[in-house]
Amino acid sequence: MVWYLASLLFVLSAAIVSARTLDLGCRLPDGHWYEVGTTKVISCSQCTCVARGRQSCIYICPGCEYKKINYPVGETFRDGCIVCMCQRKQQVICSSEECL
Repeated sequence: MVWYLASLLFVLSAAIVSARTLDLGCRLPDGHWYEVGTTKVISCSQCTCVARGRQSCIYICPGCEYKKINYPVGETFRDGCIVCMCQRKQQVICSSEECL
């Protein structure tokens, strides 16, 4: 009888541990598991564990302001004849070509 109760207790504790493992939520891009509802900023992304196994990430790095217009990182745009590009750290680089 004692052996039976010990075995039953072991099985029940294993089931509880398994249930807790399933409730962990999801793995975010940093490789760690988080509970549903947890939000973390990872590099240039804000990620939220929205449901078990599902995440939602948005890009949050600041873009660039050039002549009072905002551009996202990576976007190219023209200023007259020159071509410019918004780079990380809010830097704008432009070609040095003059208009013909």
